[in-house]
Amino acid sequence: MEVVQTYQEKYNELLNQYHLYYDFLGDEELNFKDQCKLIKEMQRTLVRLEKIKNMNVADFLQPTTDYIIQKESELNFKPCQK
Repeated sequence: MEVVQTYQEKYNELLNQYHLYYDFLGDEELNFKDQCKLIKEMQRTLVRLEKIKNMNVADFLQPTTDYIIQKESELNFKPCQK
């Protein structure tokens, strides 16, 4: 059970980090270069969250991951791919 708790804590930490990035992305004063860096960090965070989820430690991680995937699809990652 202690291992599950550790995974859940790490997952929640990464999830909070992702939400902070998502909030920053809406900042109108964010320049193009910083926006791209932020998007790359968000993508890295999503990958790390996916890795934790794929360890199949606990099923209760699933709803949160679905939410993140939904949020990711709402973001436009194309501006950095000029």
